[in-house]
Amino acid sequence: MESTLELRPQPLRQFAVAVICIGLAAWCTHLLLQDINGTGDEGSGTPAATLERKQSKVRRKSAKSFVWNNTSHNQNFYRKDAIQTGPQSTALVKLKDGSLLELGENSLVVFDEASSMPFLFEKGNVVITRSDGTEAQLTATKKGPAQVQDFKIKLIEPKALAEIFIRPSEEKSLAFSWSKTSDPSTSPAFVEISSDRSFTKKKMKSYPVDEDNPGKLSIDLGQGRYFWRVSQGGQAISRIGQFQIIEATPAKLVFPVSQERITRFDESEGVKFLYKFLNTTHGTHRLELSSSGQFKNLIQNETIDPKSGEVTLGGLSDRTYFWRIRSTYGNTEFLSIPESFTLQKKADLNLTLVRPANDSEFKVGSETRFHWQSESGADSYRLELTDTRGKKVAEQELQTQTWSIKSLAVGTYQWKVTALRKKRAIGQSQVSRFEIHAGDALELIEPAMGKRFEYWRFPSTAEFKWKASSAEPGQLYMLEVAKDAGFTSVVTSERTNSSTLQAETDRFTATENDYYWRVKLVSLDGMVLRQSGVRKFKWTHFPPIAPPAEISPKDEKEYDVVHEGDPVLSWNKVENAHGYEITLYLEEKDGRKVASNNRKPYLKTVVAGNLSNPTLPLKKMKPGIYSWSISSVDEMDRRGPESESRKFKVSYGKVLQAPKNLSSEVQ
Repeated sequence: MESTLELRPQPLRQFAVAVICIGLAAWCTHLLLQDINGTGDEGSGTPAATLERKQSKVRRKSAKSFVWNNTSHNQNFYRKDAIQTGPQSTALVKLKDGSLLELGENSLVVFDEASSMPFLFEKGNVVITRSDGTEAQLTATKKGPAQVQDFKIKLIEPKALAEIFIRPSEEKSLAFSWSKTSDPSTSPAFVEISSDRSFTKKKMKSYPVDEDNPGKLSIDLGQGRYFWRVSQGGQAISRIGQFQIIEATPAKLVFPVSQERITRFDESEGVKFLYKFLNTTHGTHRLELSSSGQFKNLIQNETIDPKSGEVTLGGLSDRTYFWRIRSTYGNTEFLSIPESFTLQKKADLNLTLVRPANDSEFKVGSETRFHWQSESGADSYRLELTDTRGKKVAEQELQTQTWSIKSLAVGTYQWKVTALRKKRAIGQSQVSRFEIHAGDALELIEPAMGKRFEYWRFPSTAEFKWKASSAEPGQLYMLEVAKDAGFTSVVTSERTNSSTLQAETDRFTATENDYYWRVKLVSLDGMVLRQSGVRKFKWTHFPPIAPPAEISPKDEKEYDVVHEGDPVLSWNKVENAHGYEITLYLEEKDGRKVASNNRKPYLKTVVAGNLSNPTLPLKKMKPGIYSWSISSVDEMDRRGPESESRKFKVSYGKVLQAPKNLSSEVQ
């Protein structure tokens, strides 16, 4: 049944014309096209309508403005307000009398009092469900008045613009229901479902209605946007309903994951959580945080925005946590795969002082530039500059990693840098020193870098030399010897006005040790004016004694004991040796090698005394091949390392040949 509805003149267009007449055409045209992410000004009085549900792009224009704004759920509309839907967009509005207004795509409605309904229908298609339960469909075109079509069949389920959620790749058995009718001529025969509003044959399917149960039908459907109606004899006898089946998936946790360890300088620093949603426009989502993998007790349960993809939580102490996201889509609930992470305090920040380098020297009057390198994490740095007495020369808090100062006085200085984060120290460099001088640099001469001092008779002094500098009256040189390069363990410290010093060695250890030395130019009151670099030397008492360098017999020498006599072993004299240990092995006997498991020294003896020409005669030697080695013995009866092994051979000479028979007969 069709009827015609005459609509009165449109106030919205009159308003636009009035504005143009004022001379603001360009400005108004610009603002009318704006899509501002706000809800616009609220009206006053009793709301004419409330937005129940929407899909895609739906906008509102208040009566006080001509700017279109995005709508929000449960937003109120007042007299003269307008609502507009975009392409493939719909909206469900509840009027103040309880009626429902379902706007199809590309529709425009102005809320106002009219003779037959509380709104002005501008364009598109609208379905109105009156408070008495009857339904009508309004269609407005560019030509002629709006067309109104009343229906005796009312669609019940699915509700208008319903959103039904399913799990991925599954189908939903959806129940369709509508109001029954006693008029056989309007008894529905088919339920038609289409993927578009035009119900073309290619996109539509028809399902016959069970005569025994004429008001209900169940159909399995997958993900998609659907339109449905009931029909008889190829003609629609109900309005077009719309619903959407949406595939819902759990969130994907992006960070922190895989038992990640997150280091922080301070527990007050928040932790950023990153996540992804395939569907960011539906459902409600909460981030759950627990100390247990079973999530028995939640530490935090925070609502999150699926579109932002991140949330920062504070107030978390250092420990291990488990987190997941709980997503609710209608009556369907999803839990993401949980992940764990551990919060722990970050180690102090590493700082490296670059310039001035440690023990560097500069001439007085030049600009001194400071530069350092740092790991990330600091928001500022504190540089401290002091003299050798600890008196503060300068202190600066900086955002950069460089600084400079002019005209430092002659003297020795120390500097260090502290890394700061929110005014709290999170790392500190080592202390580095440099010198500002007016004369020549203090140059160390003897002992040279890496020199070894080796003594059997402990000397009472050790000589240190350096290049003389332009010391003024009242200034002295101070020699320092320490066990470490930082001079925290000073062994001796002596002063002199000469560039040579015989330092006392009674504090040097009797065993092998590394020592470091330097020279300072100081005033009489102890103020360090200049300082040399650092050199290292090795001090060794009772060093291991070396074996003789020359030994005889040489390799492979053969002795004929019958004609030449017994072999004699000889070697050169070794300084500080008080004896020598000789080890002799029989390697071969009767042409056969001696088995290694039976190999024992043939002879092992010590030749005592520090002889000028040490020798060892060997007696009654049997034929065979021998090897021998020698080591020196010191005055403490310690054997030094053995010499390289040498071989020689002992024989009885050549075997005699049989005598020749000279006579013709035996006498």
